[in-house]
Formats: sequence, structure tokens, C-alpha cells
Amino acid sequence: MKRVLLSLIAFFSLLSCDSQENLAKEEPKQNSSQYTYTLKLALCMPEDSAEYLAAMHFSELVEKRTKGQMAIEIVQQGTKSAEREIISAVQKGNMDFAIIPTSRLSYIAPDLQLFDLPFFFEDVDAVNRVYDSSAGQILLSKLDIQGLVGLAFWHGGFKNLVTKEPLTNPEDMKSQRFKVFESSLLREQFSRWGAHSLSLAASQTPMAYDKKAIDGEENTLRNVLPRLPDDPHITLTNHGYLTHVMTMSLKSFESIPEKFQSVIENAAADATAFQHEVAAKKNQEALTTVTAKGMTSEASPVLLSWLQQHSAPLLEYYRMRLGTEMVEQILQAKEDWTAPHPDKLLVALDAT
Repeated sequence: MKRVLLSLIAFFSLLSCDSQENLAKEEPKQNSSQYTYTLKLALCMPEDSAEYLAAMHFSELVEKRTKGQMAIEIVQQGTKSAEREIISAVQKGNMDFAIIPTSRLSYIAPDLQLFDLPFFFEDVDAVNRVYDSSAGQILLSKLDIQGLVGLAFWHGGFKNLVTKEPLTNPEDMKSQRFKVFESSLLREQFSRWGAHSLSLAASQTPMAYDKKAIDGEENTLRNVLPRLPDDPHITLTNHGYLTHVMTMSLKSFESIPEKFQSVIENAAADATAFQHEVAAKKNQEALTTVTAKGMTSEASPVLLSWLQQHSAPLLEYYRMRLGTEMVEQILQAKEDWTAPHPDKLLVALDAT
């Protein structure tokens, strides 16, 4: 049985958005009969997701504002390629845009792991303060050296724990196998909680439950709602926040005229505001649905305190890895300084 389980885990680990089929793209072209430029945007989200709807809105804005001289074609990659392969394609200019979770960008942009720290954000307002801050823009700008243009942060939502058995105390976490987004930080998080983690594609998750390769997953409610296991238990921990990055190929960006570069940046900003609004609505709808079905329970104070306590060392670990200056900028950005918590002190740091 153990050998079969290990084989299943190895199989699922090879999968992400699903298969490893190569991405191919026609060059950002000026030979379309209708458009001067036709660019492609890849994403791994369903058509009713906030991300897909916002991508469509972005496409419409670009076409309208360029008076039909530029088209953005949405390419769904849910059954075609791994997100790492998509990132590589965007870096090379074989794909022009992509919407990618920060966790899956962390192998080329480690600073983005700050968004995945457990219990880092208290509420969505704190997330928005970081998104809109100069520190957030610095994080996006660091993608340039990787051949990417970081256009914006998009909301995924707070993550919770979905399991087939209830989680009421710390012992319930021990040796459980959780599906997670690909990230060394998230693997360490679950290790500190005494559990195991496995990264696999959303479409492979139902099979993983059926084959008992996983016992649960960490995800947002709107992501898991379409594919919940039988008799699910959702423990509302709000322990982490899923952030997506809207990226563009630097090669593609530099290949188009400046006037179109400005159109893309402004359209991305407007599409981001649209995405934030739709994501908030869909996250609330998902919570209402699973609550009405009796699938949710608030994490017990004992379990929540234990998870927070065992997660705390991760902040200091990544402070050492990423540098105190960057971490402190993000910590200060997420704080509401119009009404600061009494135990929060603004510390001037000299990182030089």
C-alpha cells in the first residue's frame, strides 16, 4: 500500500496545469487582416472565474483604446501545460501575458513568497494596502530581471483547510497529506504543522482524493467549490492569502510602440480594479454557499493558536533569506497607520 501511495504522489507531482505539452505561439504579429498586433494571454482558470472575466475585460479595453489596432487573445491552458512552462514561454516571448499565483513565481522571484506567509494578512484591507504600496510596486519591478513585466496584483482570496475528516485540534493535522500550490514556503508551512504537502493540478485533485493520495487541501473557497470531495469538512482558518500576478513578457512589451505600452498599462490598471470587485463578490458567494450546505466550521481557538505559533518562525526565516529591508517595507505597508495597533512600532532601518 505504501509503495502504491508513493507512486501516486510521484505521478501527481509531475502534473501542474495538467500536462507538459509545449507552448507555441506566433510572433507578436503585424500580419493580421484586422489587427496591427495580436497578443496572447494564458491562464489556468475557468471561464466563470474572476480572473478569466477580468482578462476578457482587459482584452476589450485594449481593443477599444487602440481603435482596433491591437487584440488580446485569451488562451486557456487548463489542459495544455504546466504553469512553470507558461512562465518560461512568457519569459521567452512565446506567450505575451499570463496570470500566475505568487507561489508559482517564487522560484524566479523569491520576494513574492511574502504573500504566501501564513497569518501574514489580517484582512483584505491589509492586502490592498500592500498591493497599492510602493513596496508592492518594488516587488513587481523585480520581475524585470526575469524577462517579465509585473503589471498588477490580483485577488485570489483567503485560504482555508478542506479535509475529509474534521480538524478540531493540533493532533488532527499530524501526518495528513494536503494538496498545496507549488512553493517551498508552503511545504515548510505544512511540515511545521506536522503534515505532508503535495503540489498537483486542480483537475487531478478529485482523482487524488479518490486514490487516497491526499487527505485534504489548502485553497480558497471559490477554487474548491466546483470539486469538493464527498462529505467535505471546511475549517475556516483564513490562514493564508492567494495572490495572482498579471505579467507580460518584457520582450513583447518592448516590441510594441510606446503609445501601445501606455494603453496596456492603463488597461491593466482598470482590469485590476474590475478583478478585485468581481473576486470579492465571488469569494462571498462561495462562503455563503458552503455555509448554507453545512460544510464549514470555525477553527477552534486551540487549533488556530497552535497553527499561528508553529507558523511564526517562518517570518523570521524569510526575513533572513530575503533581507530585513524588504520584509519591513511590506510589514509597514500592510499596517493601517491611521489607526495603528498599540503594539506596532515603526522602526527606521538602515539596510545598507
